[in-house]
Amino acid sequence: MITLPNSDIADMNSEGNKLYILGMVYDFVKGTYGGVDTETTFLTATPDQDNKYHWRDRVKIGNGLQLGKLHIGQNQVLYSSGFKNAETYPFQRDVAAVSFNKGQTWQIDEEGNRIQASFFDDKTNRVFMLKGGKVSSRELTKLNTFLP
Repeated sequence: MITLPNSDIADMNSEGNKLYILGMVYDFVKGTYGGVDTETTFLTATPDQDNKYHWRDRVKIGNGLQLGKLHIGQNQVLYSSGFKNAETYPFQRDVAAVSFNKGQTWQIDEEGNRIQASFFDDKTNRVFMLKGGKVSSRELTKLNTFLP
């Protein structure tokens, strides 16, 4: 068993003996349990010779993100969709967190508003979205710009 102090675990996934975790870290002294200033992090844990898991990497993805399922795609792609919270209207934007190097770095992609459902095809790294009664898709690609 491993612990993630002051945190909620949004999702976990594994590949080989690596454990990947999306977590939301709270500062209980400051009272940052609101969605706007919560830090979203990605963690990797691996077992030692006694098969006890230990944290290896911890990477900050961003603040104010509420991400869901962590998907493992092809060619080192990791993908999770959800919301970015804001203090002003619109209070939530649909976003995706994408890594092209197994979680070492992340980009946040704007997905638009009012996504009703989405599906990630882990064989093709393609995302399908239902928005406004219409299905669209996109292949995950690296962006040159990042959201704050």
